[in-house]
Amino acid sequence: MSPKTAAFKVIEDNFGVTKQELISNSRKDYIIEAKQVFLYILYSYKKNFNISHSVIANLLNTDRTSVIHHLKQVDNYMSVDSKYAENVKAVKKEFETLCLNYDLSDIEQRLKNFNEINSKYQSAVFDIIEACKELENLNKILVSDEFRQEKRTNSRPSFTSVDTEE
Repeated sequence: MSPKTAAFKVIEDNFGVTKQELISNSRKDYIIEAKQVFLYILYSYKKNFNISHSVIANLLNTDRTSVIHHLKQVDNYMSVDSKYAENVKAVKKEFETLCLNYDLSDIEQRLKNFNEINSKYQSAVFDIIEACKELENLNKILVSDEFRQEKRTNSRPSFTSVDTEE
């Protein structure tokens, strides 16, 4: 599961808010809270997943300044409400677990693809080496034949007629 999909799933599981509700412009408190946690979780891993304010904003059909505002709100709530902070950390932990599973399966798939490509590459390299050896042998035969042909041509007496004047 991709990080974005994992974030939507974690929010739906913990807040009961669907992806469509997160994307909506609803001002209902429970949707705003879910949206803020969604943004906070994804932004917490911005370096891991190469996610900027703008990318997150596009996911929720909003602008980057709203993302920045929501992130500040989550930080403020976490600093004054320990229960809220614990809930956010629990949701974040669940997200990490989903993403870790995603990373492992992604790594396994990439390794499988690498091994397939490597096998084809090794086979191609082997074929090229064999073709080079064959070309080298053919070149030796050709050079040898040319040498023999040249030797025969140079060792024969020349029977060209020479005009002599009397």
